[in-house]
Amino acid sequence: MKLKQKILMDFLANPSQTLSGQQLCEKYAVSRTAVWKAIQSLKQDGYEIEATPHAGYHFIKDIDALDAARIQYYIPDVPVIVFDSIDSTNNYAKRLLMEKEVQEGTMIVANQQTAGRGRQGHSFYSPADTGLYLSIILRPYALTQNVLKITLAAAVATCEAIEEISSVSCQIKWVNDLFVGHQKVCGILTEATANFEMQQIESIIVGIGINCKTMTFPEEITHIAGSLNVDTIDRNHLSALIWQHLMKWIQHLNDKKLMDAYRSRSLLIGKTITYTWQNETRTGIAIDINEDGQLVVQTKDQIQILHSGEVSIQKW
Repeated sequence: MKLKQKILMDFLANPSQTLSGQQLCEKYAVSRTAVWKAIQSLKQDGYEIEATPHAGYHFIKDIDALDAARIQYYIPDVPVIVFDSIDSTNNYAKRLLMEKEVQEGTMIVANQQTAGRGRQGHSFYSPADTGLYLSIILRPYALTQNVLKITLAAAVATCEAIEEISSVSCQIKWVNDLFVGHQKVCGILTEATANFEMQQIESIIVGIGINCKTMTFPEEITHIAGSLNVDTIDRNHLSALIWQHLMKWIQHLNDKKLMDAYRSRSLLIGKTITYTWQNETRTGIAIDINEDGQLVVQTKDQIQILHSGEVSIQKW
């Protein structure tokens, strides 16, 4: 870790205190010039730091720029890779897995995606500075039937993280979209590589995109897309909270509490929906989400269990 990142973590740990230049020199066994250069570099990154003669440095203003050191302040042992712009965090995670052995829980975070992706080949609008786009690499070696529950766990974890850091409460539209009111504020894309002979997952990439304060959207999604619209959200802290909550649930995929948490935030249960079944558009009432994470739909003449697919709400 660079000296400026170490000093930044000191500021974050002691936001109201003035840090002595001499103490920083002694702590990191560097010269006063090295400390001064590190402070100047932080200022160039956008942090406002005031230098007081004979006293030290005071952290005046925090910024919303994504920074690996700031994320690791909350989750210090986690490998975190941050990009100002990338094609897709999921795409990068795939390339990383092809190149080398990757530590469980490695997280890739981006300020912008130029080719963000959603489910079923849809694109995910990912403008700079207003959203949070991240991927977490998992190595669960789990049976393939747990993949759906990992997506459910990611949805619950993201809701919990948003609720912890703000006053916003989200609902989950089965299986992987988060809504505030009638507007989608977050999408989740889970991708896996599997060893089918062993019936095991070799790696899983959980991609999460959140509209934190995005206010303008392409015309084709203006009717559905929305934002958390909370200016005070620290995206670095939110990234870490998502990681913490997801890794907690990954250890308890078969715990009844996971499905209880998912159902309690369900946007669909009790609503009339349309869905596709065997290439036919059908209508029914979503009556439950079972213990395997499948959607239970009551039609006029039968109950159907949906394992996957796109659904839409006919009547809010």
